Amino acid sequence: MMSYLLECRGIAYKIGTDVLLEDIDFTLSPGQGVLIFSESQRAASSFLQICSTLIRPTEGKLFIEGKEVDYDDQEELLDLKRKLAFVDKKSTLIQNLSVLENIALASIYHGNKSLESIQIQLDPIIEMFGLREVLYLRPAELDPSAKSRVLYAIEVVKEPVLAIFDQPENNYNENDRYYLFNILNKLKEDRDSGFLIYTRSRSLIEKWGDALYLLKDGLLSSPVDKHSFLLSWR
Repeated sequence: MMSYLLECRGIAYKIGTDVLLEDIDFTLSPGQGVLIFSESQRAASSFLQICSTLIRPTEGKLFIEGKEVDYDDQEELLDLKRKLAFVDKKSTLIQNLSVLENIALASIYHGNKSLESIQIQLDPIIEMFGLREVLYLRPAELDPSAKSRVLYAIEVVKEPVLAIFDQPENNYNENDRYYLFNILNKLKEDRDSGFLIYTRSRSLIEKWGDALYLLKDGLLSSPVDKHSFLLSWR
């Protein structure tokens, strides 16, 4: 029987006396795309970081592809992280490498592939994200829009089973929105990857996602109707 791609059981998270998450049960199936809406960026970002294994919950268990995450087994945890993509506003590129070298390094590291074997793979991805003209620039020479496209390209070459995005609308302007949809559609079609996105973008909620959940006062709702939510959102 197919396991859930991601499963949270009784997840809670506290920082000092602040309760950010409380008793969260949540599942994500292969190929499913879920949007999270929350007025609290701190709570939503913490939830996404837990789901991406970047931080450990105060309580509860996290399962990826049916296997419980063991935070004390660093070798196993590293192998697991290679299956996951995570992009937030803090995501960075290696400054002393070119755009092409950053993308190639991601493919070699996450896929254990040789330089020769990835050359054919990289060309369509470079074209998809419009990076041909900036391939040999360093990250410091990129404008914010180009940097976000490089970050998305890196996530595509990782071929993740689960991709997590923390307010991706902060990383692109309106003219570049379709680059995000490119990565979502390509990974869903090619890999049956699952997606978890925290967003406060009306357009992203309108145009993408199989389900919408609300995170409020540390609690995660059941799926809500997107149309009704957008009508009530002022």
